[in-house]
Parts: sequence; C-alpha cells; structure tokens
Amino acid sequence: MKRIAGFGGIIWILFILTGCSVILKTEGERTAVEYELMDLRDIPEDIQKEIAEQKAEPFQITYRDMEYLYIAEGYGKKEESGYCIEITECTQNENAIYIEAILHGPGGEGAICETEYPLYVVRTAYTKKHVIFEE
Repeated sequence: MKRIAGFGGIIWILFILTGCSVILKTEGERTAVEYELMDLRDIPEDIQKEIAEQKAEPFQITYRDMEYLYIAEGYGKKEESGYCIEITECTQNENAIYIEAILHGPGGEGAICETEYPLYVVRTAYTKKHVIFEE
C-alpha cells in the first residue's frame, strides 16, 4: 500500500514540476460575445504566417495583441473550393470563450471560402480567457 501511495506522490510531483495545468470546463451562464469575421488580409502578419504554415491540416489558433483576441480554425485542404463555414456560437462565461462552427459542403450556408483551404478568423475584444473550440 505504501508503494502505491509513494508512486502517486511521485506522479503528483512530476505533474507540478512540468508546469502542466488543468483547465476545468465548468458551465455557468453564458453570454454572447461580440465578434467580427475577419478577412485574412486584415489580420496581423504573425497570425497570417501561422495560418499559412498550418492550413494544409486542421488547426485551431488563438492570437492576442494589445487590443484584440483572434480566434482561427481551419479544416485542412479540400478537393475543391466553395465550402461554407457557419459560426453557430460565440459565447463566454467567467472562465472561457466558447466558439462553435460548422463546415458545410460547397453551396451550403455561411461564409463562402474561395480556396480549397476553408478556415475562419474572428476578432473579439482582448481577454485573457481560455478559448474552447466546441464541436
């Protein structure tokens, strides 16, 4: 029994020393977040580069500057262009911002992606809250 307790203590110490953190997804009352759907030409160069490097595969990126929080999600390379992305939720509670989007096939509802790399970038007011991408 002492071995099990000792092993658990070692795991706990390693957890603390490695700097890991636990984000609790707690539900509370959510309120709508004002956001703006951004054109890629109008976002900071740093996030443009990050998107260019990652766009061939699905990705989720957050980027903060002194004024705004940028939230980006890409769906990887598709065989054709014309996919549509619908932002279905952008809300917050005291702990986090929650964003949910749906990728529709060509001709669907939402913002139309003119390239074979469907993605979106939204901009909100600056916050240090964690961003949770919901499915």
